[in-house]
Amino acid sequence: MNKGEISFVQGVLGKKILKFVFPLIIAYLIQQAYNSADLIIVGHYMGTKASSAIGASSMVITLAIGLFGGLSMGVGMLYARAYGANDSKRKKDIYRHTNILCIVMGLGITALGYIFAPNILILMQTPGDIFELATTYLRIYLISLTFMAIFNMFSGMSRASGNSKIPMIYQGISGGLNVVLDLVLINIMDNGIQAVAWATVISQGLSAFLIMMYMRKNIKMETV
Repeated sequence: MNKGEISFVQGVLGKKILKFVFPLIIAYLIQQAYNSADLIIVGHYMGTKASSAIGASSMVITLAIGLFGGLSMGVGMLYARAYGANDSKRKKDIYRHTNILCIVMGLGITALGYIFAPNILILMQTPGDIFELATTYLRIYLISLTFMAIFNMFSGMSRASGNSKIPMIYQGISGGLNVVLDLVLINIMDNGIQAVAWATVISQGLSAFLIMMYMRKNIKMETV
């Protein structure tokens, strides 16, 4: 067992469940807060019209988080079986196939979202005075979906091996970076909507990279 992993086959079960679940909840709340942070900062610097444009995308973002969260449970179940059986080859295969799935699915949804972003916002009855701003924000934000998929899938694998703390830590680092980049980029770039959207893409990319490297390192250590 690697450092930070919780074993549910020994010791007091109730205490271990609480220790496992708490970081999971915190990580989920941080992920939900990305859009809220953008909304608050833009509202402060650019006014209600800009913050309303970001708010118009919140339902799409919540849907994406729910989709990848559900898929991460499936990946986690597969990885848990391989982890429990100490099947190194299967763990490597799951890691590799998850990478491919995240990239293909993330890029596919991003491409479709970019093309149909105006149609989606029309269906959501987005007001005309914020429509262009909302479209700009949503199209850039959708680039982060590949990173969001990677983070959720590999977080599912980490939790399947008993470690829910690492995803929480990486999500916290990424969430903090998102706020810093929001404040920095909004003062550098001419378009504040684009600034906060790119801040999210960059910070989501960092969390995806960190969790992917963590799982890769763990799998390598287990096969030595």
